[in-house]
Parts: sequence; C-alpha cells; structure tokens
Amino acid sequence: KTNVFNTLFFRLKHTYRQQYTRNNRDRYLLEKLPDWSQGAGKAVDDLPSTRDEMQMAIDAENSYYSTLRHDINIFSPGVWFVKQKDIGTNGKHNYIDVICLEFNLPLRLQTDRLNYDRSILNVRDRRRHLTFFEPNASIEYLGYNLSWSLSHDAPDMLYLLPIRDDTDPLNISTGNENLRDTHHHRFAFRKEWKQQQLGSTSSFNIDWHIMQNAIAMGRTYDSRTGVTTYQPENINGNWTLSATYRLNRPLDKAKRLFLGNATTVGYANSADLVSTDLPYAVRSSVRNANASEELSLSYKIKQYSFGGRFGLNWINARSDRANFETVNCENWLLGANATIPLPWKMQLAADFSATLRTGYNDPNMNEAAFVCNARLSRSFFHGKLTMILDGFDIFNGIKDIRRTINEQGRTETWYNSVHRYVMLHAFYKFAKKPKKK
Repeated sequence: KTNVFNTLFFRLKHTYRQQYTRNNRDRYLLEKLPDWSQGAGKAVDDLPSTRDEMQMAIDAENSYYSTLRHDINIFSPGVWFVKQKDIGTNGKHNYIDVICLEFNLPLRLQTDRLNYDRSILNVRDRRRHLTFFEPNASIEYLGYNLSWSLSHDAPDMLYLLPIRDDTDPLNISTGNENLRDTHHHRFAFRKEWKQQQLGSTSSFNIDWHIMQNAIAMGRTYDSRTGVTTYQPENINGNWTLSATYRLNRPLDKAKRLFLGNATTVGYANSADLVSTDLPYAVRSSVRNANASEELSLSYKIKQYSFGGRFGLNWINARSDRANFETVNCENWLLGANATIPLPWKMQLAADFSATLRTGYNDPNMNEAAFVCNARLSRSFFHGKLTMILDGFDIFNGIKDIRRTINEQGRTETWYNSVHRYVMLHAFYKFAKKPKKK
C-alpha cells in the first residue's frame, strides 16, 4: 500500500531594504578661463590646479548634485500545498512530491526621497510613496513546473524633472513629468530529467516576458543641424519568448569524457521611439529572431583536464520602419582549454577561442578574432597561500573598437576595450577553530 501525505504551509515574511545613491556631476566650459579661447593651443596639463579657479569655468546650467534614497518595506504572506507519496519498500521511506502549489502575495511599500541642486532647478526632499502588489504563483506536478509572476518598476525620479541638458550640444536630453510605472509579467515552464546511474542530466525551459509601459528613450534627429534630442517616454509592445534545451552526459563508463549541449531559440518584439526631421518621435517596431547551438566536450583524468567547444548564433531582425536594413548574420565560436600539473607543485591553465562574425551590413563588423589566456598558479603553506599569475589576451587579439547590434537593429560602438595584460594575485586563507569548552 502506498501512503499519501498532504501538507499545508503558511508563512509571513517582512523585508526592509534601504538604498542610497549620490551623484556629483560638474561640467565646465573651458573657454571661460583666461587664455583658453578656441585655438589657444592649451593642453589638459595647463588646467588650473585649484578648485576655486576651476569654478570660474563651471557650466552651471548642466552641472548638478543629487541624492536619492529608497526605503523599501516588503510584506510577503505565502501559502504552500504539498502532496507527497511514500514509494519506499521493506520498511524504508522514500518520499517524493506528487504535486506542489505555491502562492506568494508580496506587498511592497516604498518611499523615495530626492534632493537635486542645479542652477535652474532646486528640489528639496521631494518624496514619492509607492505601493506595489507583486504576486507570484507556481505549480509543480511530477517534475513539471509552471510559474507566473508580476513585478513593477517606477521611473527614475531624475527622468521626471523638467530639465533640459545640453552638455553635448549635439545630444540633448529632456525630462518627462508624465512617465508611468512599468509592469512585468513573467511566465516560465521547467522540466528536468536526471539519470543518476548514468550521471546524465537534461532540462527544457520556456520563458515569456511581457512589459507594459516600458520606458523608451525617444530619439529625434534633426538632419539640418545634426542635433539628436532624447526624451524618456512610455511605450507598449515589448516582449520576449525563448526556449532552451540543455544536456550533459558522460560518453564512457568511467565518466571521464562528458558531452554538453545547449540549444536555444528565441523571439523578441522590440518597440522604441525614433524619428528624423519630425518634432516628435514615432514608433519603431523590430522583430528579432535568433537561434543558437553550443556544444562542449570535456575529458578529465587525475589532475589533467581538457576541453573543447563549438558555438553558432544566428540573428535575424526585420522591421517595416523606413530605411531599416534587415539584419541576417551569424556569430561562430571555436575554443579549447586545458589544465595540467607542472613540476614544483605548479599548475598551468590555458584557453583559446576563435570567433568569426559574418553577414553584417556594416563591413567593419564582419571580422575574426583570436584570444588566448593563460594562468600559472602555486599554493604554499598547505594551501593557505595561493599565488596566481594571469596573462590575458596574450596575442593581442581583442580589438580596441567593439561593435554590437541591439534589438532595434542599430549598431552600438564601444571603445577602449580592455586587452593584453598581466596580473599577479595573492590569496591567503585562514581559519580559527573555536576553543573547546
């Protein structure tokens, strides 16, 4: 006879959290300084050495000092129902969960306090009181898990200020007092399989994220003057959907050789606000599809380990927006790693990766890179002291300029990437046992 047990749990939890940020942003107009007019041939080393002298060149309209404090109280009642079955034999118990229901009803009470000093605006202890109901629920049945949650984000209080910032005359930002809260709906499905005798695990996940009133940084461009103006605005239509299957299993009886696999397909609908030569930003919807495959192979015996990996990521972005160029590109990856012991109790770990990007509309993004890293380590005093020497990007394969494609199909450029360095680490572990009474 199989015994079945039903259990009901209740919980009431309270959490308090405080966050504080301070921002002191001084901007200067150097042409205000004596002999610093345009074409004077001055260098950074020629700047005045005292703060009082530099204050003569302060850009008062674009400099500000702000503090922002969040006081957050979360009251979270919850209830669980668990149905268990005893499948043990010969008097031994082995309980497994047949079904598990969970409901949480958090209530978040938040008070935000802003102080903001600027020549054109002074705010003293402006308070905002927020009340957010953020429920979540999940059900698990025979290893299948389905969950849902609702959460909220209030707009940054700095976005709500009626200010115009033209620190960069070609990129002007303005505030928006009418921003609304953003709401997040998240749905998830999970299933995991384990074969303990084989040492194999696999899982399948589906995630769906819907955003209501997402905050987009609306962008309007004036082709006549070259000025871009940004203003935060709410927009609907942003959501993502993805599915992932993962597998990790041994290929030999000794369980030294392992195969790993991760397959992901996804879709994202990206809504933004952008326009050219119009007094307002118009809606821009981009449909993003992607698929990726990652394969890894690892082998370990005693203190030696070796591995290899292969990856492919396909990206496709389409839109009905005028002048939008369809994106259809691939990112390829091939890599290997090894860890081997050396004489004098040292250990060497090394890895390399070769990447190739193809199919991008911008020819500068169709590039290949080769990166190699190494680490030499040794422990002393019975493992208490560890010395590590790292060599990163040994062959200088990382480019100074890195370009990526965002969900709106626009190219984002990053400069001054960190590459090719050597670093020495030292770690010391100590532990003191309590005295016996």
